[in-house]
Amino acid sequence: TQSPTKTLTQSPTKTPTSVLVQNFSFENFEENGQATYCCASGELTGAVANPDSSGTINQSPHCGKYERRGSSKYDWLVYTTSAITDASSYTSGQNMFFIDIYTTAPIGSKIMLTLQDSTLLSQNWPYGRHSRYRAYTSVQNEWERLGLVYISSPDPNVLDTSIDNIVLQLGHNSLSSDVFYIDNLDSYRDGNHITLTPTRSPTKTPT
Repeated sequence: TQSPTKTLTQSPTKTPTSVLVQNFSFENFEENGQATYCCASGELTGAVANPDSSGTINQSPHCGKYERRGSSKYDWLVYTTSAITDASSYTSGQNMFFIDIYTTAPIGSKIMLTLQDSTLLSQNWPYGRHSRYRAYTSVQNEWERLGLVYISSPDPNVLDTSIDNIVLQLGHNSLSSDVFYIDNLDSYRDGNHITLTPTRSPTKTPT
């Protein structure tokens, strides 16, 4: 269940310490978010029972269950959205993506998020890929909240104002068939209105 006043404390590489305030939820499996599931190479089952609601990270009754296609190193899960009106706010660190993950996959599994303009995807990589964000899991079979850190802009010709796809890659660059429970794919903004260089998630430090 989403709270409209949710805040997180983030320690960026600048001072003062930044407070991240939730903008909105793209997907939370309890109520309508700002993104719509499109398609996947694996199998997403929405609004399944939370495998562990007893902890402090994710007490929501429902989440999504994603079964990865083990034959694909670059397995993908796509959402459509019109909520990202200026993607430069994410590449600059003023906004940041967070997601709750519970998985059977090994610690250190890579989570990738890519912003795309679907009208430019008729050609292969890197066309249409505006920016990429990355996190690594640090626990197994329990929930953790991961902040996805900006790493690159593959196609500099994609406009900041033309994003209509969010692509998640869970267990990126592996041939695993692991299950990933996902929830609370959220957008946060910097409450202190300074430019951030994100370094960690609010509850776990990616390795």
